[in-house]
Amino acid sequence: MLDKSALQQLQQLKAEIHDSKETFDGVVIGSHGRFGFVQLDDGQRLFLPPEEMNRVFPGDRVRVSKEPSAKKQDNAVLEELLSSELEQFCGIYVIKGEAHFVQPDLSRFNRLLFVPPKDRGERQAGDLVRCSVKRHPFKNGKAQASILKCIGRPGDTGVEERFILEKYNYQPEWSAEVQQQQESITVEKLRELVAGRNDLSHTPFVTIDSASTQDMDDALWAEATQQGWNLWVAIADPDALIEAGSAIDQEAASRATSVYLPGFGIPMLPPALSRELCSLREAVDRPALLCRMQISPEGEILSHEFEQVAIRSHGKLSYDRVSAFFATGEYDSGTETALPEAVLESLRTLKAVTSALNQHREKHAVLFEDKPDYHLELDSDKRCVAIHRVDRSPAHQLVEEAMVAANRCAADFIAAAKVDGVFVSHAGIRTDRHESLANLLKQALPALADLDLSRPEAFKTLVNAARESDQPIRTLVSRMLERSLLVRRDAPHSGMGLARYMTFTSPIRKYNDLVVHRQIKAVLANTPAAELSDEMLQGWQEQHKRARGASNELEHWYMCLYMEQQMAAGKIDYDGTVVQVHSAGMTVRLNELGVEGQIDLRKRKVKYSFDPLLQVLEKGDERYQLGDTIAVTLQRCVLDECKVYFEPVVKEAAQATQAN
Repeated sequence: MLDKSALQQLQQLKAEIHDSKETFDGVVIGSHGRFGFVQLDDGQRLFLPPEEMNRVFPGDRVRVSKEPSAKKQDNAVLEELLSSELEQFCGIYVIKGEAHFVQPDLSRFNRLLFVPPKDRGERQAGDLVRCSVKRHPFKNGKAQASILKCIGRPGDTGVEERFILEKYNYQPEWSAEVQQQQESITVEKLRELVAGRNDLSHTPFVTIDSASTQDMDDALWAEATQQGWNLWVAIADPDALIEAGSAIDQEAASRATSVYLPGFGIPMLPPALSRELCSLREAVDRPALLCRMQISPEGEILSHEFEQVAIRSHGKLSYDRVSAFFATGEYDSGTETALPEAVLESLRTLKAVTSALNQHREKHAVLFEDKPDYHLELDSDKRCVAIHRVDRSPAHQLVEEAMVAANRCAADFIAAAKVDGVFVSHAGIRTDRHESLANLLKQALPALADLDLSRPEAFKTLVNAARESDQPIRTLVSRMLERSLLVRRDAPHSGMGLARYMTFTSPIRKYNDLVVHRQIKAVLANTPAAELSDEMLQGWQEQHKRARGASNELEHWYMCLYMEQQMAAGKIDYDGTVVQVHSAGMTVRLNELGVEGQIDLRKRKVKYSFDPLLQVLEKGDERYQLGDTIAVTLQRCVLDECKVYFEPVVKEAAQATQAN
């Protein structure tokens, strides 16, 4: 045995060897397998073998050293756990023999966490639970979890909604302080506020939204002039009732956005404000921030100005009825009072001016792609009983163009004032995809082979050129775009083809829009505008991302359950569009239902050739490309994974070729 002196020398030697190692800091990234990666702060990515991945969680911040590998990518060797953000999570309770585990419902997290006997309670296999991390696995690879609460079991009424609320930590309730402050904002106080503003109550503004909408942010009015049109966009002004830094304001900043889940919503502002006192409801006076625009016959915004005003909505109109009016020339008010001619004339003018704006954007910028929405109809037991496709109507286009125009004016106004804003920046094509896109252009659009992909207008050039190509160039390129970012100073929005852009038209629903209102008002009053920070903007953006994730996940869950019902009823044949292609198969979205499912071609006896540039899978006469419309058969629904699987309906010619 070693004596005490020898042990000390050995420990000192180990410490010297450890200190002499070159180490790097980074974040652990999970995978669909047992291995992982470490994304280093300098941009490098190291492979994390299964035995090392077993000691950490995705998202952990670690210190590693490099180890040469037989593969091109070096391995990471864990040296130190710097921090771990995973404290609580939701998952499924799993029992294997005498051992109890929880499977975390986390992205790229592929392991079970052991639940000790004293932390189990009376949980059963399949329970949906909320847990906490009891022991981190860094020391020995043995993680432990504690059960905090049981959310329910699959099949329980409303369990899907409760699980998503727990997973994303959404609390619909309001604090006592917020409720108390809300009660102090009275109708009388609102009337006093409105009385001090420029009164535009006789201008026939209208709101156009879904029939069920209660939190109306915007109202519109337009008139024809000798120079083109006057377009007025009045935006609800919650800032008039909510003091910056107050309890309600702090809660709104924390939430950052309203969350819209299937059959359920969590407003950013208390309902008494979002649906009543701040909402541009019909036939009542409300404070608003008005954007006046002069539009040329060609759809160019010639001038704009902002003003704090008081308005009155002369009609709560729905997309369906406005679109029907445009189609027939007659407005069906149903059981409601008929609209006055001044409102109808404004609607006709709004259609004309927004059509010109649309044509101008198509020529000089980039238009959004027309994509349908899908409305999930739920019954009283929170079961999806139908999915309704909602196509973009002329009324949707009218409102969209008016909002885009007003938002552009807000961006120009803040940029000219040289104060902090909340601009939406879009850098265009991802730098790591430049080489792939250049190769695609050489093959599909050789005239653009020398296009400088780093320039902000590159995407706009590609969109215009794509109209003359028989390949789905725009769809292919859209997969190579950067994500938009919130920034304090104006920057190009390449995805829209605009020099700058921001949003201020949804202050009831988005906190960053409310902040833009305050900045505009400060400039109008010639008072100092608030100084914003990058951390603030990043926090709001993360909350928006979180809200989209919660909504998409719950919607996908309901859709999977709905498709299982359809399959049980024998409804298995559908038409879909290929929305993703890879070497192992493709993803198809059903055209009428919006449900996305996988087609797995790996188990086929025949092999398909895959063109990663044009996103094509091919074998003989059988050919699938991104954007293709194909017939599919519903094969199975895997509820544990919330996945739907389809099989393509192969054409007879292809079947005959395959048989031969």
